[in-house]
Amino acid sequence: MRVYELAKEWNKTSQDLIQILEDLGYSVKGYLSQLTDEQVRAVTAILLKESPESTPPAPVYVPPKPVKSAPIIPEVVHLPKEPAKEVIKEEKVSKIEKQIEKPIEKKPDKIAAKSYKKEPYRRQEPSKKAPPVAVKPKKPVQEEVVEVPKGPQPYTLYRLSKMLQLSILETEIKLIKMGILTRSIKDVIPGFAVKKLIDLFGLKQDPALDTTLDNKVYTPRAPVITVMGHVDHGKTTLLDAIRKAHIADKELGGITQAIGAYSVEVQGRKIVFIDTPGHEAFTAMRAKGSEITDIVILVVAADEGVKEQTIEAINHAKAAKVPIIVALNKIDRPGANFDLVKSQLTEKGLAPEEWGGDTIYVPISAKNKTGIDDLLEMVLLKADLMELITNQKTQFAATVIESNITKSFGAQATIVIQTGTLKVGDVISDGVTEFKVKALYDDALKPIKSQAALAPVHIQGLPAILKPGSLLKLRKDYELSQQNQIDAEAPKAEVSQEEWEDTFFTEASKATNFNVIIKADGEGTLDAVAVALSKITIPDISLKIIHKGVGIVTDNDILLAGVSHARILGFNVTVAASARKEALVKDIYIKTYRIIFDLIDDVTRMMKGTLEPEQVEEVMGLVEVKAIFKVPRAGTIAGCIVRNGTVNRNGNVRIIRDRSIIFDTKIASLRRFKEDVKEVKEGFECGIGLENFNDIKVGDELEIYRLKEVK
Repeated sequence: MRVYELAKEWNKTSQDLIQILEDLGYSVKGYLSQLTDEQVRAVTAILLKESPESTPPAPVYVPPKPVKSAPIIPEVVHLPKEPAKEVIKEEKVSKIEKQIEKPIEKKPDKIAAKSYKKEPYRRQEPSKKAPPVAVKPKKPVQEEVVEVPKGPQPYTLYRLSKMLQLSILETEIKLIKMGILTRSIKDVIPGFAVKKLIDLFGLKQDPALDTTLDNKVYTPRAPVITVMGHVDHGKTTLLDAIRKAHIADKELGGITQAIGAYSVEVQGRKIVFIDTPGHEAFTAMRAKGSEITDIVILVVAADEGVKEQTIEAINHAKAAKVPIIVALNKIDRPGANFDLVKSQLTEKGLAPEEWGGDTIYVPISAKNKTGIDDLLEMVLLKADLMELITNQKTQFAATVIESNITKSFGAQATIVIQTGTLKVGDVISDGVTEFKVKALYDDALKPIKSQAALAPVHIQGLPAILKPGSLLKLRKDYELSQQNQIDAEAPKAEVSQEEWEDTFFTEASKATNFNVIIKADGEGTLDAVAVALSKITIPDISLKIIHKGVGIVTDNDILLAGVSHARILGFNVTVAASARKEALVKDIYIKTYRIIFDLIDDVTRMMKGTLEPEQVEEVMGLVEVKAIFKVPRAGTIAGCIVRNGTVNRNGNVRIIRDRSIIFDTKIASLRRFKEDVKEVKEGFECGIGLENFNDIKVGDELEIYRLKEVK
């Protein structure tokens, strides 16, 4: 028997049982630990001792008739029958005398207080003063009403988003996962949802918070599982084994080319699987996939171990605060090494339970279909512990998983309904495109008229392709949601900033995370930069390295920075042109360095919030060296073609060779044919001379940039 199974039998939490076992001197690693017969008997004995304390009151309340003489019962039990009657009589007489004496004393007091000259009016005055007497009790009632909202009522959508330091939309998405659809920033959020989010972000909750929920409204739902991992580690083969449908053979090169959502039934319960592609070209869709996910199954080949995309998947899951279950695939291979893979993943924060961590590891062979049942059992167990719920009676909300165009049906999309019910004929919107649902299909492509949460469905006949990760709502609800964003920019004063900070934050929880992504030209340099950054200590601010890797800054880094609200710091590396454009669109901070002290100084000033106006690089163009010319007195001239942007005569230059920066200088001369020019545009050839650098080679890239001062 496992810990969680015994806990269920006694209606206890796993943590309660673990505490009891530790008090008894037993060492237990987690809720999945197996218990010996001796341990079960010891725990049962403790629980049996506790249970009688709650059962004795039962016989006391069994006889309903003697309720009238309740105060007499204990005396009758302990005293003889005859004297008991006398005692009772004496007590009754004394009580009656006291009751008679009290009103006799009070009446004269009232009369004496009011009997001065006009005796005929004594009887009229009490009747006139009766209403004020009735009004007086209302004042304390009103005061109590003012104090009561300290419970769940102050937690509006606006305040919750401020407390979690998220945007209104991000907070809405997290609430939708719990079956809550908001329409206004003033909507009060149920206490149980507030508690979950506060716990998730490590904040202190209000002790008066009511965390109960209405079981008539909220119902248990299927977990949404995303399968992630490195390319060719067996993600699609695993889903193929689960669904018993052969789709891997139909895909180009064995690599999944689109995200799909599927619902399967396991032990009479449904599980929704999202198949995310492993190829880095589809990292954008994978990042969106983790937003609606409850649990990530990280597939790692036991014979290959951790790869670059494995690390990316871990970082995406952690950024979305989603728990991970590791599926060690290909255990039938000769080179499978479980301990090596576990040690590699432990370094990334996924320590297995048997090593004192909290990550579940399940060895499987997707090809031979072994270990699949164990994996699904662990998924259901994790889902039970998370207490996933939804609300099918509220308004519709869903997330787009994939969208494409086919010749037969035009634009179509796969979505996962998270709250409410979607019906044919509903007018829905993603905030940009508005359309009427003309045809609805389940995940087996069977036509249906409606579908309640939580389930994947297909919509066909769309006016345009929907962006994966978009949030879908009914048209009227989206109009209200957009108004939320406007209202949030200039909210009405509910409670002052200081009030809710003092109420909901401890000194420890006031610390803000300063998230960074580090890219460097080598492993040694990368580790040195990480160690240097870890030594920066600023009060109330915690520096957190979301991801670190070797190589240039890519689109994947921009996506991860957007999800985790991180700044990107490069050391001795450059930034891909597409990544730089995407960073400008998403307003993501990127800066590259060649001196470690400059990096440390900048990060320190940014963390303190006192970063003064600085020289920021603006990349103007990218040039490829096609030929080399030796010119007397002028030195070496690079014959180049402008691949991107423009080349300016006054620009600075980085020489990039094998994706690493080897020198930083300025343009000495810029010619087009035999004429000196100030600028050369994209697609044209030119000759470039560099200051203090003649070791230019064919194939080198020249990144032209300028410095401008910004605050």
